[in-house]
Amino acid sequence: MAVVNAQLFQHVGIPADDLEVSKKFYIEMLGLNVTKESGGWNQDAPVRLHVGPAPDCGQQVVLFKRRKAAERREPEDDGDSHHAFVVTPQEFDLAMVKFKELGFFHRGPITWPTSDHRTLYFFDPAGNYLQLSDSPDD
Repeated sequence: MAVVNAQLFQHVGIPADDLEVSKKFYIEMLGLNVTKESGGWNQDAPVRLHVGPAPDCGQQVVLFKRRKAAERREPEDDGDSHHAFVVTPQEFDLAMVKFKELGFFHRGPITWPTSDHRTLYFFDPAGNYLQLSDSPDD
C-alpha cells in the first residue's frame, strides 16, 4: 500500500550550469515557453518553462542552477536516463539536421522494437541527455 497517492506529475527539474544559456536552449531549440522568472531577486533562482500553450501540470520544466559545473558524462553512466519531448514528424526530420549542425546530436533515428515511432538523442548545454520522439506513443 502506498504511503500517499500522487494526484498529478507537476514538473521535472533539470540542472543547468548557466541558467541563461540553458533557458535560451530550451526556448530556441525546443520551443518551450517561459512560465515564470525570478524577477531579479536572485540570479540563481529557478527558471520555470512549459511545453505547449499553457503551464499545465506535467508540462513544466524547471531549470535549477548547479552549484558546480558537472563533467560531461556518457548517457550510459546514468543508465540512459533522459527527458523526452514529442514533436511532429516534420520537426523531427528538421531536428536531425539542425542538431547535427549545432553539435547537440548524439544518436538516432532509432525505432525501438516495442514502438513504431522514431527517437533521437541529444545533449543540452549542461550535458543533460534528452530525447525527441515523433509520436507520443510509448
